[in-house]
Amino acid sequence: MRNFLFLLCALYMIVLACSGSQGDSFLGLGTGARELTAGQRVSGTIGSQGDVDWYHYRAVEANNVLQVRCTSETLRSDVDLLVSIYQEDAYGDRVLVYADHAPEDSVAPADLTLNTYIDQPRDIYISVRDLMDDDSSDNPYYILVDFAGSPEGNENFAQATVLAADSDDCPVDRISFVGDIDCYTFTSTGGIYDVVVDFSPFPDTRVELSIDLYSSSGELIDSRRTSGDQACHLLHWLGSGEYYIQIDDYGRDHFDNASTYQVCVNSISGNEENENDS
Repeated sequence: MRNFLFLLCALYMIVLACSGSQGDSFLGLGTGARELTAGQRVSGTIGSQGDVDWYHYRAVEANNVLQVRCTSETLRSDVDLLVSIYQEDAYGDRVLVYADHAPEDSVAPADLTLNTYIDQPRDIYISVRDLMDDDSSDNPYYILVDFAGSPEGNENFAQATVLAADSDDCPVDRISFVGDIDCYTFTSTGGIYDVVVDFSPFPDTRVELSIDLYSSSGELIDSRRTSGDQACHLLHWLGSGEYYIQIDDYGRDHFDNASTYQVCVNSISGNEENENDS
């Protein structure tokens, strides 16, 4: 009987050793993972020491970049968030592909952005935990996944989308992938024009619009950056000819399909200009 118990304990230790070699995937923690939908933010908490929250997303868009954002609104948080991305391989194992954590003992809220390339449809698992598994908090964190878009065909002046001045049909667009550039063109008949870009940012977005106005010869006339959800105006007297507007993310290192902007061009009469100045 004693030999039997010894063999049983030895077998148990072997199983534990094997489980340690395969990490979190062996433990099946992803099986009860919370499902994520692209573009929809969900919240969670690290409610106890050692708590690990698991999320699952079925990535069906091949040859694209999946972005995972994890943020909080807590100053001097006890929890230093650690976010890890796993891909499930052909054998059903979850392989760690990327991880990042908030700065330790930071005063500022957590703000993590992780990008991973999806070469074929895959099951993606995401874990969120405290960096050292030794702290907890009832304050929530927020997680969001989204796919980068693909070039829309207006990424340079030669392919710029044509805008009609004083039109009621102003286009709406977004920065849909890292490095996305949107170009527009309009014709001035000579006079004062107001280029208006109205940004509608999603909460906690990392995108900050950069708006540049160019002449047909490539001369930069004006350059602005958005601030929150306020409309940005580029008001200038423009001689007759073609002009170009370039809109992108400042730094070109973020995208957000949930944050949209609208761009319009309005002609301003002399009387309107005087009224605006008064």
